[in-house]
Amino acid sequence: MICDQKYFENILSNMIDILIVTDPDATVGFCNNITLDVLGYTLKDIEGMSVGRLFDDKELQFFGLIKRLIKEGCIRNKGLYMLTKDGNRIPVVVNGSVIRDENDKIEGMVMVAKDMREVHQFITELAQINEDLETRVSERTEELRIAVEMSKDAYSDLQQAQAQLLQSEKMASVGQLAAGIAHEINNPAGFVSSNLKTLEDYIKDIKSVLNDYKTILLNYSNVSDNNLVNSIRAVKEKEDSIDMSFLLNDIDEIISETREGMKRISKIVKDLKEFSHIGSDKPEYADINRGIESTLNIVWNELKYKAEVITVYGDIPQVLCYPQQLNQVFMNLFVNAAQAINEKGAIKIRTFFEDNHAIVEISDTG
Repeated sequence: MICDQKYFENILSNMIDILIVTDPDATVGFCNNITLDVLGYTLKDIEGMSVGRLFDDKELQFFGLIKRLIKEGCIRNKGLYMLTKDGNRIPVVVNGSVIRDENDKIEGMVMVAKDMREVHQFITELAQINEDLETRVSERTEELRIAVEMSKDAYSDLQQAQAQLLQSEKMASVGQLAAGIAHEINNPAGFVSSNLKTLEDYIKDIKSVLNDYKTILLNYSNVSDNNLVNSIRAVKEKEDSIDMSFLLNDIDEIISETREGMKRISKIVKDLKEFSHIGSDKPEYADINRGIESTLNIVWNELKYKAEVITVYGDIPQVLCYPQQLNQVFMNLFVNAAQAINEKGAIKIRTFFEDNHAIVEISDTG
């Protein structure tokens, strides 16, 4: 295939990047179509023009760039701003080389500039998205902090209620008190659980944005545009200073631990509601094993430092009884057993069905 000069000129004219060819004095001798489209000149306007007029050179960067190009023979990935005919600035990344004849004499220079406006716009939009996400997460985190404080207050009320339960002999009054506290603690518990789910969603969004940032850092880390390089460097320094990788991992652990805590609170609330339920004047069928387990959960703070609790539950049917009064008996037995142990001991609870009777055995090492 024979390729004449017109064929090559057609290729150069239709490049997607800006192409400018100058003589040794940096006077424009040729440019492609995209150069005219981007800068707003006609071919007649631009031919014979000093190439320096096409660049924003307030700091004489372009003059130094030409000297470096002549001295070193080429330049790579230099970030500059070009000027349109109307005076608008366009960010570009410039690569250039010197054209020499067979005697090594400079015949001219060729420059290729990549339009970076879309990249700059993308980074600006990404930064705004990140700022919006940080604001949303900050707001939700503050709500979560308030909810946690409410849970702490509710838990303190719950501890006081447990102390009153252990001392009270008026079952109806104690039951109403415990039921009220259980209701109060259930509200912030639900609030915290909801906020945790929202926080998880926000963290996923943040991770997605951070991945986009990392892609930008990887793709444009070798670009010499001063503003872009400084922006990328600032993002990297901020990420390193706050140890972003550790924070993201630690947030996941915090959410997981908080969820476990909320499950514990929910279980206590459920057991407290069951324990404090004021039954009717008539006996009713109840699960004895379930009653023991709920009561243990309520008085666990009194037992955990004094004794290891061993439970051996048998397969027993539901028993016709007064569940609330029976749970109060269990509570008194468990607390008395713990108080009888001077140091670390054990409390064993065994249930079984024998001779048509449900039997509960409680023993301790005190």
